[in-house]
Amino acid sequence: MKRFKTAVVIGKFYPPHRDHKHLIDTASAQTQDVTIIVCDEAAQTIPGELRAAWLREIHPDATVRVVRSPLAHDDSAGWARSTIKWLGIRFRCGLHLGALWRGLRAAHGPRMSLWI
Repeated sequence: MKRFKTAVVIGKFYPPHRDHKHLIDTASAQTQDVTIIVCDEAAQTIPGELRAAWLREIHPDATVRVVRSPLAHDDSAGWARSTIKWLGIRFRCGLHLGALWRGLRAAHGPRMSLWI
């Protein structure tokens, strides 16, 4: 039985490299489902869909999504809100995203972050 139900790995994967593979393999070893979110920006010369296709080939058991977002790279709260929206996660009324994020960091340590 795997320790966690779901893992989300977010990045540009511009291009995907062995450290990305190691990160995704580590997530896959510990979770039942892995979702990879490829961040695509208009100025990038390698299209997000192509990077996603490479990741699907390397990690066939993962769900790979491409998103285009105008968020700044260091807007962790914005990325957390967007990720929750992209994944279709719904919380009971009154749960605040900041409290969720603090809870995740408390449970998983200060190295827990959104990797962008």
